[in-house]
Amino acid sequence: MTLYSVLLVIYFIFAFAGFNPKDSAKRVVYVLLLLLPSFFLVAFRSTDVGADTYPYCYTYERIVASKSIGEALNGSYMEIGYNFLEFLFGHMKFSYYGFQFVISCFYYLSFSVFFYKYSNNPALSCFLMLSMQGLFGMMNQTRMWLAISILLFSYSFLRNRCFFRFLLFVLLAGLIHVSAVAFLLIYPFSSLYKKRKSIIITISLLAGFIIAVFGQKFFSLVFNLIGRYEAYSDSDNYGINLASIIFFVEYLAIFVYVYQKNKRFIRLPLLPRKVTEEILSTKSLYEAICLLVLVISLAGITNSFITRVVGFFGVYLYVIFGNSISKQSPKSNLTLPFMASTFLMAAQMFVILVFRSNWDGVVPYEFYF
Repeated sequence: MTLYSVLLVIYFIFAFAGFNPKDSAKRVVYVLLLLLPSFFLVAFRSTDVGADTYPYCYTYERIVASKSIGEALNGSYMEIGYNFLEFLFGHMKFSYYGFQFVISCFYYLSFSVFFYKYSNNPALSCFLMLSMQGLFGMMNQTRMWLAISILLFSYSFLRNRCFFRFLLFVLLAGLIHVSAVAFLLIYPFSSLYKKRKSIIITISLLAGFIIAVFGQKFFSLVFNLIGRYEAYSDSDNYGINLASIIFFVEYLAIFVYVYQKNKRFIRLPLLPRKVTEEILSTKSLYEAICLLVLVISLAGITNSFITRVVGFFGVYLYVIFGNSISKQSPKSNLTLPFMASTFLMAAQMFVILVFRSNWDGVVPYEFYF
């Protein structure tokens, strides 16, 4: 727990110290150094760290023992893309820890590129990654976070509206974790939001509320029809969940904060019209992602399995929230939504580590060597 606490404090100090190199070379080094400790912990953890690490290790050993890819895929519940990676590295004589190291390096590359290109405050992005349990997710949900790392490379195509390139990365991520395909929703959703903001907010929140109330019947019917995920029909996946409520409040505060900040944007006459439109388009995309995360978390208050999908969208909040902070007037950032969001995120992380560490299984931490 001490390791995570020290990291969180370091990220917090750098985030609000205003240190953010402008020189590209220095900025690359800064981002890499910020992320290095976190991904060092992910790469060199033992199989006892992370509730899902040992099951992944067991699956890897089973795949490695397979003589052919067909045998490896037979009876596997995991996606073909992830099984293929296991089979490939296994037959290259990589141990599970070697495979874990390679996957962690890809996480490190993906998040470093993403924070370098899009975050105005990389230290705050790192703070959010840790406090919102993103780092703990990488220590558990390997397939999901590998898919998320692939999706991060699709962000530029989402911003520039290059649908087929965007689609390519989403489908590639879907080969690792099929739930990643849900990220396709953001493409039409962001377009609709830009055109009919008030209507989309109302309809989306209403839809999230309806799913929260009637979700169990609807999803049970869907799962029975498609013949998959019957386990999610179990009553344990339904009912009011306190953790989901806390996440919903966090996401609500973030959406309100980002929405308020964007409303204050003034069109500067000295800026070229094209530049102004690009800024407005980016801010609209920010709001659309925040709203979609909020709606999914609302639906997930009584349908806990839905919250898994939040990760594919919520990872972008690491950048969006930080980019909404004013660099000219730090005091103007201390609004109620901002303070509520940061406090809830940090507090929830410590509560989980102290009282419910078995959720993620990341305490106590130990290296495999």
